[in-house]
Amino acid sequence: SGHATWHTAISSGINAEYGGTIPYQSQIAKDVIQYLAWTAHPYMDETKMYGMKVMASMMALAGGTYFLMRTRRSHLRLRQINYVAAENHNNLIAKDGVVNNVSKYKQVDSTFEKMAAQSKGVPK
Repeated sequence: SGHATWHTAISSGINAEYGGTIPYQSQIAKDVIQYLAWTAHPYMDETKMYGMKVMASMMALAGGTYFLMRTRRSHLRLRQINYVAAENHNNLIAKDGVVNNVSKYKQVDSTFEKMAAQSKGVPK
């Protein structure tokens, strides 16, 4: 009942639209669906184009930002901290690699050295 009405309404002048060939029923159904989708959202094609333009612009901006970060700001990425030794650095390091005379508690160290010297002289 409902199918016959649609079929007769659609297929009455269909041969002219498809260039004289008789289309399959599935092709007619696809065309009807496409037309109904277009009537529901007539500006969908323009909206899709704007969306693609926005996405392309965002990709171009991201690519430009990546390029600038890699080239123009590479000196920030590649910087190194160089250690400059003190003038008497070689005097502070013993031959065996032990660092001495760099304690910030020189007064305490000297007191301990005096105590050690005194203890050596005292018999146990």
